[in-house]
Amino acid sequence: MSKIIKLKSTFFIIAFILIQLDLSGQVLSEYRIFTEFEGDERSLTSDQQKILRHFLDFETTSDLRIVESPSINELLLSERVQFKDFLGDNYSFDKEKCKGNSDTYSVWYGTSEKGYGDMTLVAYDDRVTGTIYIDDQIYRTEPLSNNLNVLILTDYSKFIPKDLSDYSEDSSANYSESNSDSEEENVKAMYGNSPVIRILMAYTPAFAANHDEDGLIATAILEFNQSFVNSSANVSVELAYKRQVNYTETGSFETDLERFIGTTDGYMDEIHNLRDQYYADVCILILETGNHYGLAGRILAPKSRAFAVVRSDGVTGRYTPVHELGHLIGARHNIEVDNTMLPFPYGHGYIDPYSPCDWMTIMGVNDLKYNEFGVRRKQWSRPGYYGNTDTAYVVQVLNEESYRVANFYPVPFFVEITGPTYLPSGESGTFTVNPSGGSGTYTNYQWWYRNDEGSVPPKAVKGGVSPMAPPPGVWIYLSYYEGEKTITFGPSYNFSLKCKVYDSDDNVAENIHSVIVGGLAKGIAQQTPVAAIEAIPEQLTLIGNYPNPFNPTTSIKFGLPDAMSVEISIYSITGKKISTLIRAS
Repeated sequence: MSKIIKLKSTFFIIAFILIQLDLSGQVLSEYRIFTEFEGDERSLTSDQQKILRHFLDFETTSDLRIVESPSINELLLSERVQFKDFLGDNYSFDKEKCKGNSDTYSVWYGTSEKGYGDMTLVAYDDRVTGTIYIDDQIYRTEPLSNNLNVLILTDYSKFIPKDLSDYSEDSSANYSESNSDSEEENVKAMYGNSPVIRILMAYTPAFAANHDEDGLIATAILEFNQSFVNSSANVSVELAYKRQVNYTETGSFETDLERFIGTTDGYMDEIHNLRDQYYADVCILILETGNHYGLAGRILAPKSRAFAVVRSDGVTGRYTPVHELGHLIGARHNIEVDNTMLPFPYGHGYIDPYSPCDWMTIMGVNDLKYNEFGVRRKQWSRPGYYGNTDTAYVVQVLNEESYRVANFYPVPFFVEITGPTYLPSGESGTFTVNPSGGSGTYTNYQWWYRNDEGSVPPKAVKGGVSPMAPPPGVWIYLSYYEGEKTITFGPSYNFSLKCKVYDSDDNVAENIHSVIVGGLAKGIAQQTPVAAIEAIPEQLTLIGNYPNPFNPTTSIKFGLPDAMSVEISIYSITGKKISTLIRAS
């Protein structure tokens, strides 16, 4: 018997790919973005008006306007974007490469032609979220509807910690939990020169009711990595998982943080299982409101307290999640407000040394006592313009301590083979193995192939006949591809490829990639009934899903030579079970 399972997708991968293909070759020289909405605000729905009032209620909102959403097609094809600020001044941003593009969203990133500034925009489906930084102005934008955005000018002078004693709250913490020299070398061997910290982003229903959580979280991850790139810090982050929690905010960051950290208190306890499942080194909870803007579990946090909470109006633009990660890694605020020299005397943020203070680095904070209200830049303190070697060298803290944090949940050694899942008869495909996790470098790539079709007679080809196919179900070693990460292969029958990879500690990981060849692939693509595709197979077979990528469904085909019990489950790339699709006889 043969069977096909349809699997529903939770992501819309294809949309932007098709758009870009349709418009390939077109490049727009300049595109004006966020023109002001000329319609009647009374035409907005009651929910949209409620969200606008909610944004206005934040003390950090200086001004707010409704603007036309950008055309995603034109935005992504533009080499330059023009933006008019609320004062009527025009600024142009030139497109640059940005670390963090994804299959599920597209990114436009550019820097200002004058002054200090950049623009980060995330196009998620038909919604645009992002931040615009112009010298001493910070704008945030979020979608209000399919064709309208809200543009918010942030009053950064309002980002003042409610209690200055918070600066030194960790001065008595135990800082002896750092890795020993030998442990640090082992961690560096695993990650090379650039450790990757995996972050689980959780958020409350109150936050989800007022924001596009997908776009804001994607923008925050981009801002993490851009800050590291700007500062030449040897670390990066990636989103491990995002999840709405069933939790009612208390208004107290201290209470919400401890409940987020707690494992058995009945509040958000599922986060710890998700952290295990998705190998999240750090967990961050986004709250809609509260008595602070951000709070970390500890400075130089151990694994058990690598948690933080942040307020919604600082998720992007103010870089509060980035700031709290700095605390967890081991950094402190600028020396003017926090003169504690533990755990690292050089591990402080830095602010503009001239009065009035115009800017500050990621770990800098506003200080009401000294009337210092700088805009936070995506920069970490380091010797030179943004710091010094004695007290303001957070980049060194990042380079030294990020390995420790990235090793809270090391990703297991795993390989994935990418390439076509079907081929027209007579054509070859290109297949690449992508290892991840494990230790150090990857070596000794070994490839095998297997006949999945059964007995295949020789076929007439130019110059003679094709060789007899190998017996079905037998793995044949491809010695001429040994050591190759990418191969080209394509027999005339259904087949599977297997690749084994070794890491520096001689751990081995392998994976299998199955391919349908010729008419069978065409039959599946056209949703031909299974009975018309293939007779009862001679052996147990499992064929890779088609189509891939997919939206919203894909089909997984398997065949059984006899009636038997079947269980088919889906696993993540890290080897964790996600879902069981079928369990039956």
